[in-house]
Amino acid sequence: MASNERLIANLGYFQSDVVQAGRSVKSECCYANGHVPRWAPVVLPGGKRELVLNMKSNHSYQISPGELRRLRTLAERKQKSGHKEVCGVILSQDGFQLELIHLRNQTLQPGQFLIKQDVYQSVKDRAKKRGRRVLGIFHSHPIGEAIPGPGDIKSATSGSLMLIYDVCGREAKLWKIRKLRGHRRAAELVLDTSEEAVAKLPRAADK
Repeated sequence: MASNERLIANLGYFQSDVVQAGRSVKSECCYANGHVPRWAPVVLPGGKRELVLNMKSNHSYQISPGELRRLRTLAERKQKSGHKEVCGVILSQDGFQLELIHLRNQTLQPGQFLIKQDVYQSVKDRAKKRGRRVLGIFHSHPIGEAIPGPGDIKSATSGSLMLIYDVCGREAKLWKIRKLRGHRRAAELVLDTSEEAVAKLPRAADK
């Protein structure tokens, strides 16, 4: 690893910049509350590569297997029709169980997606009436990994979630966009798609 590569550590409620200078990564990290850190590569606007330290907490985000199957099916169809992308908005009632609202991609360009502001605001307003809130957006990568590219990060809202589905790898990953030192950065979050995890979620009537 080059000495000028920056490692962004997300440790609980605070962030600290750690510059790798010939020392092992483990000596620069701390373990808090029994959490296990995990490093993930991300690409920032301008193509700069950084590693983000993620802390696996007691809470993970869940998406139902049914939601994931629908996402996979639609993303594969779009890929076969000219490497186009699916896209939409992520909603949640409790902040952890994710609901995907598929929207029409407003661009026909391959490998790109566009959600118009008025469409986004309309979905946000309807979600509020249903007792849900918008957490972020999702889209597919027809031929790339489920890692946000420079354009994805640059256009995202700070503090929002971004779910990306890799069509070739058949894998979904969830990211949080944070603004640190004037630049937006993406940190991978824990996404659980198992039937067991969804079944353990409290029902609305139980809350």
